[in-house]
Formats: sequence, C-alpha cells, structure tokens
Amino acid sequence: MSLDRCLAIRHPVKYRHIRTTKYVRIVVVVIWIISLLLAIPMLFVRSTVTTEIIPGDFVTFCSENWENNLHRQIYDIILLVLIFIIPSSTLFVAYFLMGKKLWVPDRKLSAERPITRRSGQTSSERERSIRNLTLNRRRLAKLCIAIAVVFIMCWTPYFIVSTYLDFRSDVSDIDILSYTLLIGHIHCVTNPIVYCFLHKTFRHYVFRCFSGHVKKRATAGVYEAVRYFLVLSSLSTFL
Repeated sequence: MSLDRCLAIRHPVKYRHIRTTKYVRIVVVVIWIISLLLAIPMLFVRSTVTTEIIPGDFVTFCSENWENNLHRQIYDIILLVLIFIIPSSTLFVAYFLMGKKLWVPDRKLSAERPITRRSGQTSSERERSIRNLTLNRRRLAKLCIAIAVVFIMCWTPYFIVSTYLDFRSDVSDIDILSYTLLIGHIHCVTNPIVYCFLHKTFRHYVFRCFSGHVKKRATAGVYEAVRYFLVLSSLSTFL
C-alpha cells in the first residue's frame, strides 16, 4: 500500500497506467503465496497442549516444538527479514519520498501550480492561496512520515527481543516477549490518533462525533477525512 501511494503521489500519470485490475490481482496472489509458504513450517512444529491451571479448569493452547534449534533460528531470521526489515524499510522509504514530494517551497509550488488572476482577486489573496496549499501539503507530509515512524517504533522492540531470545539458551526472560508483542499490536490503534493530531479535517469531524452532533453530514465528513489520506485519488489532488 505504501508503494502504491508513493507511485500515486510521485508519478501520478504513470500510476494510472500501472495500477490496473490485472496488476492488483497479481500483487494479491503473490502476497497470498508468500504468506502461505511462510506458514507451512508451522503445520509441522505446532501442536496443542492442554494444561490444568486450577483443579478442574483446563486451558488448551498452541505450542511450537522444534526438533532442531538451528532450524527455528533460521526460520525466525527469515521471518525477521521478510515481515519486518523489508516491509519497514519499504514503508519508511516510500513515506519519506512522499513527504519529500509534498514538502515543497512556496516559490516552487507557485511555479508548478500558477494561479490565474480572477476578477477582483488581489495579489495578497493569491499569496494566501499558495500559502494555504503549501501548509496542507506539509501537514500531509508530516502525516506520512509519522505513520512510518510509529510503525517502526511499535514493532522494533518485539523483533529485537524475539531474535535475542532465539539465540539464548536461557529463556527466563520469555515473559518480556509478551509485552513487546502488546506494544506491536498497539500500532493498530495509533493511526487514528496520528490522523487526529496531524489531520485537521479528520480531527474536526472526530470532535463533532464525540460532542454528540452525529449527523449524516458529520458521518460523511469522517468518511471523507479518512478517505482523504487512504484513497489515492484524493492524495493526487495535492499534486
């Protein structure tokens, strides 16, 4: 998705020719194939374990039983590279390039998007229009970079601890892995918070909803605020 958005912002003309139904289907199929291949080893090493927590109260959970510890280490390193290092690097680079594209000086923006002189429009009004457009683009640039940084900050502790424990014989610190995993899952709820702080339109309609003025227009506004960033056609209006 980050690459998709990056192409839409940096190369909007090429993007319209690249992003076809065939292209989307190929990407979806490739993602599913890679996901299934990564999950296949779990079919052979996972099993259910039933434990009696208190008399008469049993809990069943999944457990990994690797016959060879080296195989587990190799598998976890592959997971580290494929589901964290490559995705997080791609995410950061893509959002950085988007932010760089959106963060343009006022003069350059004025040259790229000249505003025609309308009847009654003063020079100060034209400058104000350029300034407002620049501020909007820079807010979106901050939003792009913030999303990438939050993702990396939330998931880095888990993968560091997980890799560290894989190469240790003493697993007495295994409980810390649960806390780092919790931090990673917190990422799922951080995006709306980031939107609220850095997206003026999104924040406006969220406050309207919480203030009790939930009307059809407000609901549509929230949808538009979310779509403003997520839907690529909306992003391209800033170019």
